Amino acid sequence: MFANCLVDYACHRDNGGTQDDRTFLSFSASQTSNLPGQLRSYTHKMPMSNADSGLKAEGGKSIPPRQRDGDYYLDTVMIVFEVENTLFRLQKKGFEVPGSFFETMFSLPGHDRNGLQGEGHSDQCPIVLNGISISHFRGFLHVMKTLMAGPATTYEQWLGALHLATQWDCFDIRKQAITELSRFLRGRDGVELIPLARKYNVKEWLIQGYMHIAQQIDALDIDKLGAAMLDHVTITRFFVVRDMILVSFRKSCRGYYSTDYTFPSDEEIRKLVTDKFSDELRDME
Repeated sequence: MFANCLVDYACHRDNGGTQDDRTFLSFSASQTSNLPGQLRSYTHKMPMSNADSGLKAEGGKSIPPRQRDGDYYLDTVMIVFEVENTLFRLQKKGFEVPGSFFETMFSLPGHDRNGLQGEGHSDQCPIVLNGISISHFRGFLHVMKTLMAGPATTYEQWLGALHLATQWDCFDIRKQAITELSRFLRGRDGVELIPLARKYNVKEWLIQGYMHIAQQIDALDIDKLGAAMLDHVTITRFFVVRDMILVSFRKSCRGYYSTDYTFPSDEEIRKLVTDKFSDELRDME
């Protein structure tokens, strides 16, 4: 039966018949699986719909060309990285971030259309990422949501993602990491926030850190501030802001024993901080 049908199909094609080709190809998957290997290979090569060539359906309407799904048509081009003597084999597509370090690297002369000429095409010749910690790289992969890694959930994963996204100019991942890390950092001591804010150029973290120190009731610990890499100019500004807060507080009091006083609001303290540290905050994101 199958051989006869194939002969009929071949004669039909040779004679330029007008009947729809698909009427000759109505075998089910279970039927074609029983064909000998040579015939089964032949049926796989026959045009099933000719959709890409603009086949006319019944009624004369054109069948639109087939399209690849944007989310679930997977790019199988893989690339191999080496981080701290450990190999990672990942989809190249995830690293093709516009404006990033990887976009530049893949566009350099010597790479083929898949960007895999030379380094990165095998375990024997990986792209070595020197100076990158494996924990940071794993965190970055979690935020990239690769097929092998689940979503980032810990502070360390998000910090690793921020570190590498900043270094590699992956701006969307950096923005997402800052948003998630802000939840972890809420309520943290200013001495912890300020070095992070300066290292990763995050303006809001720096403001929050300065506000936290400015509002402390206890005396400032110079040694603690110095350990946070704060210079003498910054520490002096803290004393100025705290003095302005104290003056504002005293003006609200109507007597030594009065309970009718007002401590400056967060908005007022924020304005004092942004004014006194405006030169540092101006160029931060």
